[in-house]
Amino acid sequence: MFDEATWAAVAERVRLQALRSVNDPDDAQDLAQESVHAALQQGRLSSRSDLMNFCMGVLRRQLAAYYRHKQYWRVVPLENAVEPRVDPDPIVALAERDVMRRAAALAAHLGPEERVLLGLLLKGWSRHQLAERLGVTRSRLRQRYHRLVQKLRRWDRESLNRLGGVA
Repeated sequence: MFDEATWAAVAERVRLQALRSVNDPDDAQDLAQESVHAALQQGRLSSRSDLMNFCMGVLRRQLAAYYRHKQYWRVVPLENAVEPRVDPDPIVALAERDVMRRAAALAAHLGPEERVLLGLLLKGWSRHQLAERLGVTRSRLRQRYHRLVQKLRRWDRESLNRLGGVA
């Protein structure tokens, strides 16, 4: 198919384009690797220009997804969080107890890795810190985060249904 020098040249151009687009070397490397990996799996590319166009197209779609999902990663550090107001209202106290009961029930449904991820997110850890702590790439971390959010949403709908609420 293509020689190693061609792959290296295309991978470098894709990496440079990704770096210009995201301004974060780690994310740029992840995006470039995923683009070139998609081209490796394609197998039907006949010329270097086809290879380059394919990789850049994959990169363009990945960049769109990257910026679309970037907003979900904004975490407010706990020291910047708003202090909860104290309300002696018994309905508020009941709701707070319900939230704590549901949180405990949720923890029983999460695996150890999911509990660690959720705990560190709630503590305000950045993506870079989380990826290092968990020993995974940021791309893999985004996948785990997405699965965790989906599991939380599914669990919330199921718990509302069990309580007779409307999901």
